[in-house]
Amino acid sequence: VGVIASSPFLNQIVNDPSAQANTSKDANNNGNDLAARIIGSSAIAGVELGLWKFLGTTTNIYGLSQTSSDHGAFLIQLTTLIVPVVQGIMGVPIPKQIWAAIGLALGGVVIFTQDPNQSSCASLEGDILCALAAVFYATY
Repeated sequence: VGVIASSPFLNQIVNDPSAQANTSKDANNNGNDLAARIIGSSAIAGVELGLWKFLGTTTNIYGLSQTSSDHGAFLIQLTTLIVPVVQGIMGVPIPKQIWAAIGLALGGVVIFTQDPNQSSCASLEGDILCALAAVFYATY
């Protein structure tokens, strides 16, 4: 309903992508990037995103098969910690409150994964795979 209601005004809000595509193709493709000319840069970007998503999902599934579900769910949420840390490393200013929250959350992850009651159904390999899946999802 919202698209139908706003469609008469859409050309005022968003630039026409077909007009931009014609000018940017000539500027970006100087004949050196054969893959971009054949399948397009959007398809290459889509393949890259699909690869990260595939790696994250596959690693998460194998990790969940070897650890408890609460360990897996908690460790996959490391994604929310990895993203600001990487942004901080790349030079994006991160507020001190976020750094403090990251430190507390990492402490919670360490304490949670050391739970002796889960030792019968959780394994270190499954925990590592779920944490690796979080890295893949953060990259995605």
